[in-house]
Amino acid sequence: MTINNCEFTISILNFYYPILHYPIILLFHMKKTYDFNNMHRKYLKYLIAIGLIISVLILAPKSWAKTYLIAENMSASLNVNVIYKIRIPPGITKLSIKSVRFPNKSNPASMQKIIDSKFIASVRPTNTQELNDRWGNHIIVQSWSPPPSYLSVIAKYRITLDRYLEKFQGEFPYPIKSLPNKARIYLQPSGLIQSNSDRIRFLAKKLLSRAKNQVQAVRLVLNFVVDHIRYRVDPPKYDALYTLKSSIGNCQNYAHLSAAILRNGGVPARIVTGITAKKGWEAKTRTTSWNVKLGQGRHAWLEVYYPNFGWVGYDPQQTLNFISTRHIAIEVGPDTYSASADGAIVWTSIGNIKPSVEEKINIHFERDKNIFSTIGEQPSPRNNLFSSPFRMAALKPGPLLEKPEKPTMPSYTLEEVKQFSMYSKRTFGNLNFPRLINIFARDYYDEGDAKTLCRSFVSETAEYATSKRKYTQKVKIPYPLKLYDISLALHKFGGRKGFIWLTVMKDEHNKPNKRIAKSNMIHISRIGFFNGYQWIPFSFTDEIILPGSYWISLEYSGDAIFNWFYLLGNPYEGPDDTRSCAREKNTWDTLQNYDFNFRVRGYELRR
Repeated sequence: MTINNCEFTISILNFYYPILHYPIILLFHMKKTYDFNNMHRKYLKYLIAIGLIISVLILAPKSWAKTYLIAENMSASLNVNVIYKIRIPPGITKLSIKSVRFPNKSNPASMQKIIDSKFIASVRPTNTQELNDRWGNHIIVQSWSPPPSYLSVIAKYRITLDRYLEKFQGEFPYPIKSLPNKARIYLQPSGLIQSNSDRIRFLAKKLLSRAKNQVQAVRLVLNFVVDHIRYRVDPPKYDALYTLKSSIGNCQNYAHLSAAILRNGGVPARIVTGITAKKGWEAKTRTTSWNVKLGQGRHAWLEVYYPNFGWVGYDPQQTLNFISTRHIAIEVGPDTYSASADGAIVWTSIGNIKPSVEEKINIHFERDKNIFSTIGEQPSPRNNLFSSPFRMAALKPGPLLEKPEKPTMPSYTLEEVKQFSMYSKRTFGNLNFPRLINIFARDYYDEGDAKTLCRSFVSETAEYATSKRKYTQKVKIPYPLKLYDISLALHKFGGRKGFIWLTVMKDEHNKPNKRIAKSNMIHISRIGFFNGYQWIPFSFTDEIILPGSYWISLEYSGDAIFNWFYLLGNPYEGPDDTRSCAREKNTWDTLQNYDFNFRVRGYELRR
């Protein structure tokens, strides 16, 4: 499937019709009223200006586009091992592990097939029970009474995942006229999805009033959500109303707010919880490539019900009309609280005692198609999404999506700034990241005599920054700055010989260009081993930085092994402010769908 130039031009003219309508009428009026051979020069200038405006408006959206269309099929075969290591102190009289059997799932455009599955325990359970919950999840409960002091349990799966992106087609009228009972239950509010609140009702009405079909309705909602939320690894709350008010959250918040708006608008939406692989996939556009990634671990996303088609997956953080072959679905429910049985640890004890639990997820791809070409683009949202090519007119962002224009940065010369005085200490950057990754909920809860510890949706998102690829993060300096240091959120995995340091490069055409500064070098042996991630500061000597955009990159020599933490969804600035390339090159030709964590400290300079 291709989008030809005629289709593109028509869609853009429709998109900008309100802007072009009156100038075009005026143009024809002038043609009737004036003799063009004797027209005054000012009218000729006016007509030329109108022509230029029309040309720019027709051509510009391709460069502004933020939804990339992909038509190629995705396919992968993989092995998944979920490993639990549990240390059980004296006083615990019974311990159980809940596992949800990975389901087979399919619709005409997507399939998840379980080829083989095994459950292996280091100590045979005293009892095993299997049951189906009200949402259709198949739960296996293995119990030990009394439990051993140490227990290892492994769930092994062989899975094939196929996505047929061009097959998501059909007539999907909106509003939806009739629904089966199995879908109607997902129109109701739940504890974390307050779809009946006045704020959600107002927002749904505002967003969905322009929808011509159900696919457009879902797209309008997800365009709003991806632009409204800034990613936070572990926010204090996960419900839809908190997300709408605070504009922060992780995958649960994205899914809950999306589902709340859709349910209020009469579109059935349910939450899917599962596992994602950290291995990225690549989308090649006309001018660059995108490396699309998620963290390896637990994840939540969305399924929307389409009459006569079935449940279609959406990841509000990155994809429309499909989920990638990095998503492995495990269970469904009205919200993540109802779909969190997998991996839950339940125990009874004498006194306030709890087990120590470690979970590890290993994913190995046997077969994987992971490079795709985009076939077109659409001009919203501002943050990037990737979509299957369901044909529809481009949607103009509504007023809810508008942001105030950012003020232009002042212009100074370096000689001027050297005469300025130090005004105030400043600290800024992409500052929020978890020092320690706690994969289980922060606390357990009681269910009668038993206590339950459930998995959270926190996963480690970091790049191996001292590998064969190098990475760079855009940094905006808003005022003249005497630079003191730049810190990166790093974890040291190994290395004793050599150095690490930072380079600062000037931005040119949204890419790193000339190096303007280099930090002092740190010997690797001076950085000790520590749990989690910490700020590692790189100091600078007498560096004055003018206002503008710059890029920072971690460089190394020797045997350094460091990970650099990042946040998904580009929460720092725009969607194109993180890049990578092969270490021996300086092309910086691959964009990343995340922002690295960094901190800039220095003194603002003023006259």
